[in-house]
Amino acid sequence: MPHLVAAPSHVGRAIPIAMEQSLVPNLSTSERLTLRHIAEGEWHISVLDWVAIQRPKRMDLVEERDGITRTTKEGQRAVARIAAPT
Repeated sequence: MPHLVAAPSHVGRAIPIAMEQSLVPNLSTSERLTLRHIAEGEWHISVLDWVAIQRPKRMDLVEERDGITRTTKEGQRAVARIAAPT
């Protein structure tokens, strides 16, 4: 069974999509950069683009645990796919 994540729909509610269907999540440039910064732990969350974190959170690429924002396993795979040469 493919891993399902929530993707935003045009009416504001989440819809499930299979991550395997999209090798690289459809993220804006700012969302990709923010996801990479979170994965690398480069900056404190307070200086990152709050808006750019919201969709990756809804897509289960980023999570908050114990007051720390970090990438999920799927988020780490997405960062690797984004960084991979095409």
